[in-house]
Amino acid sequence: RHQPPVEIIAQMIRLRPELVSAQDCLGRTPLHIAAGCGAHPYVIKTLAHADPSTCSVQDEDMRTPLHLACDRHCNLFEDCEDSNGREPCYDAVRALLSESLDAAVLEDEDEMNPVEYAIMSDADLKLVRLLQKATQKVASASAKKTSPSPQPPLQTEDEKTVSMPSNPSK
Repeated sequence: RHQPPVEIIAQMIRLRPELVSAQDCLGRTPLHIAAGCGAHPYVIKTLAHADPSTCSVQDEDMRTPLHLACDRHCNLFEDCEDSNGREPCYDAVRALLSESLDAAVLEDEDEMNPVEYAIMSDADLKLVRLLQKATQKVASASAKKTSPSPQPPLQTEDEKTVSMPSNPSK
């Protein structure tokens, strides 16, 4: 039901590229819908590649498409409820991360990040490790941006003006 052919998605993007970043009344983009409904990884990759910035768009609950892809119990529509949920898809998560790593560290309104959703959803260890590596890369890049340039050690006024006396025993 929620598995549109990739060719149709690609044609829609060619005809109306601005719709890739359009948001509904809940702040969700087409990528949110695709990730939350378990669309084929090629559909997710096609949408993410068309506008990588949509990978980090947070909806009204502060959830990104990556949060939704990692949440087994994600139900975007009332008629899509499944008591067992769906297994988070490694290829879908990889498709999202290949376009932007930033969403890996974003927290939703419940202060949960995609790694935590994957763990709560009993995701495969391979998928959890992929998310952890993405998180580490973002943290490392962020640390490089925010680390100040090396500065000489601070000196107090006393240290600047006081000189050590010469050795009187010589």
